[in-house]
Formats: sequence, C-alpha cells, structure tokens
Amino acid sequence: MIKVQVPATSANMGPGFDTMGVALSLYNTMSIEETEKDIVVDVLGDQSQQLINPKHHLIVDTMDKLFQLAGKERKGLHLVCENVVPFARGLGSSSAAIVAGLFGANALLGNCYTNDDLIKIATEIEGHPDNVVPAICGGFTVACLRDDGVRHVKCNIPADIHAVVAIPDFRLSTSKARAALPQSVSMRDAVFNMSRTAMVVAAALQGDFALWGEMMEDKLHQPYRFPLIPGAGAVISGAKEAGAISCVLSGAGPTMISWVVHNNDAAVAEAMQRGFASAGIACKTMILTVDNQGAKFNI
Repeated sequence: MIKVQVPATSANMGPGFDTMGVALSLYNTMSIEETEKDIVVDVLGDQSQQLINPKHHLIVDTMDKLFQLAGKERKGLHLVCENVVPFARGLGSSSAAIVAGLFGANALLGNCYTNDDLIKIATEIEGHPDNVVPAICGGFTVACLRDDGVRHVKCNIPADIHAVVAIPDFRLSTSKARAALPQSVSMRDAVFNMSRTAMVVAAALQGDFALWGEMMEDKLHQPYRFPLIPGAGAVISGAKEAGAISCVLSGAGPTMISWVVHNNDAAVAEAMQRGFASAGIACKTMILTVDNQGAKFNI
C-alpha cells in the first residue's frame, strides 16, 4: 500500500498574486492499492458525497495523466482519500488533489519523475503555480512561469510563526473570485504590489517576520474580492487590533489568514470570528504552522 500526504496551501500572501504561497500544517491523505480491474474511490471527510465518482475525480484524472505521459498502463486502483482541507475555501483543495494524484502515480511508476517534473505537470493542470509549488516543496515559496517550465524559490518558516485561519461557512469558487478582477490596473497599483512582493520575499530570506507580515498589502485582487466576502474588513481590523502582524485573503478566499508571532493566537482567532459574526457569518478557526516539508509518500 502506498500512502500520500499533502498539505493545505495559502496562495497570494497579499501582494504576490498567482506567485507566492505557503504550505500549512493541515493535510489530506490518500492510500492506494493496485487491483486487477476498475477504480474504486472511497472518500472520507470534507465533501465525501460529491467526490466518489471515479470517472469525474480530479485525483484519478491526474494519475491517469501521469501514466499516459510515462507511456505506461495502470492497473485497477482502490483509493481511500481522507479530506481534511476544506473544499472551495481558498486553502488549496484542488492543488492538494492534483499533487496527491501525481505523487501516488509517480510512486506506482517507481518515482521516475523528479519534484521539478511534477511541479511543471501540476502547474499545467492547475493553471498557476502558487498553490502547487508549496504543496510539493513545503515552506514559503515564490514561483514564476517560463517557457521552459516553472522556476521557484523556497524559504523555511520557523515554527513559532503561526497562521490563524478563519474559514467561513460558505464557499467561493476560484472562477467566481477571478471573475471579480479587473482586466487592467493602474501603474501606481502595479508598482505598489511589486514593491510589497519584493519586500515580503526579502523579509522572509532575512528572517524579519514582523516586516514579512507588514508588507502583505495588496491593491491588485483583494479590494475586488472583498465584496464577495461579508465581514472581511471587520476580520482584518479585528485581527490586527488583537496583535496579528497581517491578515489577508487565503488564496481567492473566502478564508482569511492572519500571521501571528507573539503567542496571541487565541485572541486573534476570537477577533476574526467576531469579524465574520458581525456580518452574520459563522466561521471555524484553526491555529496552524507552516509545513516546511511538503507532500510525502509512504509516510
């Protein structure tokens, strides 16, 4: 039996739209056994009833793609997927499925593909690298697309830097969140984000995490997505008043993520919960750390 573990991810990190991401200590796991025929998928956890059709299952489709690229025929499969990463909440559920499928198929193929190969393939499937790169590599990552593939840099984040996530009780599809974005932005806003993105990366490399959080400002995507997320403004102001160094959208939302360095996680979580409650939205909060290892198999 092969077992794969893939972390949740939070993309964008404020200014790093489609570029920056981080792996979190929240995991989906998948067990794989080869059989003589057919595919059976048992899904436990979030959205189990909607993900059990193997003919329309992202993990199965991804595994099939890797077998096709390798020119190999696969046997039947029995997959048991335990989903903990919430679906359509901005925590990388689709990337977790894609990476699980690639790691599982690669293990069955004798690990003939490198992580860089898998990053390239995962990005082609997902369309952008900001979630799949940290899901595979772990840590805080910056990635860009080039004609010859995906270039990326990883920085480990210390365990005393905590992520407080507030997951509201509604979904927001990535397609809907992207539809809210303008077709063009001003030069002023572009420079604003470029400078903050550079500072976030520089601060992480220097280990200055107060600055890291301070620079997570954005004018390219969050202002256009906040109207889709009732209570977002109150969540941000409450989190910062409670001591968070930053509070931003996780991916396309609706989850909000605060970064905390002074052991006031509980106060920040309560403030974020109150922020959503002020708009009549229930939410679940979790206190996480950065996963610096990324996806693993045969754990």
